[in-house]
Amino acid sequence: MRPLTPKQRRFVEALPTAKSGLDAAIKAGYDLSRCSDPNDMAHVIASENIRKPAIQRALKEINEMSKFAAVLSLAQRKERLSKLSLAEPRSHDPIRAIDILNKMDDVYTQHVSLSIERPLRSYSPEELRALLTRMEPAIEGEVQEQPDA
Repeated sequence: MRPLTPKQRRFVEALPTAKSGLDAAIKAGYDLSRCSDPNDMAHVIASENIRKPAIQRALKEINEMSKFAAVLSLAQRKERLSKLSLAEPRSHDPIRAIDILNKMDDVYTQHVSLSIERPLRSYSPEELRALLTRMEPAIEGEVQEQPDA
């Protein structure tokens, strides 16, 4: 497939914000001065352009990129929330912003690890109960120091 011409590229770039295909063709710089009816010619150009596979592909790419451009990255969200947390309390809720930042950074989550020597299926019901008993303090939120191995 051939690449877009400069006018086609401008047409593709103008189309998302243009009022119509006619408007996009005019903004793209197609020469309509020699036509008896410039508006009809712009409609024809827009109609032909929209049917071209290369232009359809370019429009699809722009549409996909715009989906991601509207979403803040994790770093951008953290920066925005950090600014809100330092802002005037009457205009924003700094405590809420800090809470959201803490949740994003997993500050409130206690990570618990348990290593077992063999597959769980090989444990008897009594052994499984004993494992659960050892895990209860961590499940209940109690901090328990691990013995040195």
